[in-house]
Amino acid sequence: AAPIEITVSSSENSADSTKLDYTITSTGKNDQGQVIQIPADNTAINGNQTVKVLNTTGAQLPATGGMGTTMLYVIGGILLVGSAILLVTRKRMSH
Repeated sequence: AAPIEITVSSSENSADSTKLDYTITSTGKNDQGQVIQIPADNTAINGNQTVKVLNTTGAQLPATGGMGTTMLYVIGGILLVGSAILLVTRKRMSH
């Protein structure tokens, strides 16, 4: 439910001054619920740093539909039935 802060920091490469070394850390919570900085894992994908995000349940998704769309369906159905009845009665009256 809360945003995850990811920090990318760089420093000059000791072997080649035209390149930069970088590290990635993310904000997370430990087992006691304290907010800590978690370093990225550079072994998961070779040559990349991977930030693991804990997938937890309980986040509320926005509700869709509800009474607003139900009312639109009901009104649309009533108009459709009314226009069909009107069409049939006009055809019968013209004959």
